[in-house]
Amino acid sequence: MPKPSIIPISPAAPLEDWPPFTEAEIASGARAQKGLMLFEDKARGLSVGVWEMEANESHWMDYPFNEFMTVLDGEVVIEEEGRKVSVKAGESFILPKGLRCRWTQPGQVRKIFVIFDDPSGLKNAGPLQTLKIDPNARLAPSTPPSAEMLLSPVPVQHTKEFRGCHGSALHRRLGHDGLSPQAHRLSAPRAYASSRGQRHLHR
Repeated sequence: MPKPSIIPISPAAPLEDWPPFTEAEIASGARAQKGLMLFEDKARGLSVGVWEMEANESHWMDYPFNEFMTVLDGEVVIEEEGRKVSVKAGESFILPKGLRCRWTQPGQVRKIFVIFDDPSGLKNAGPLQTLKIDPNARLAPSTPPSAEMLLSPVPVQHTKEFRGCHGSALHRRLGHDGLSPQAHRLSAPRAYASSRGQRHLHR
């Protein structure tokens, strides 16, 4: 069994051709997609990778899994019933499983994705909506790592949790005293894994 190790994510990594989306998934535009799967744990429904696709617009759908994405290049517009959310390069967002939405990208999009397809079958607590991560959100004091885990003194820690998956935290940002504001905030990414689900289903 391979030893667990840190897996780097390279935004410029060369991608592979993935199975194209079907006409039932894409209303107009490109159906071909490319991606690179960096981590996949099928038993837990967790996958991480990089994804890229040219301009297209999907049909209305119930989003098939929980996905955290960071847009590397391009722009994504998520249309819900009653509102639209635009996400541009450098921004991150979460789409909860079951969200009724339509995905539109006016040009090429490359993204990093983290997909959690919960094998338990539990439904997300409503109401469901696109959650765009605010990197300037106010952080609250939180419990730091225990001293047993650290070689250095225990830091002061601040956290902001964004909830959506059965009420659990989907994203967390941490801050430690003595670090710059940029170092206080962690972002996360996604690409679309498909099948739209080996889009994967990524979108």
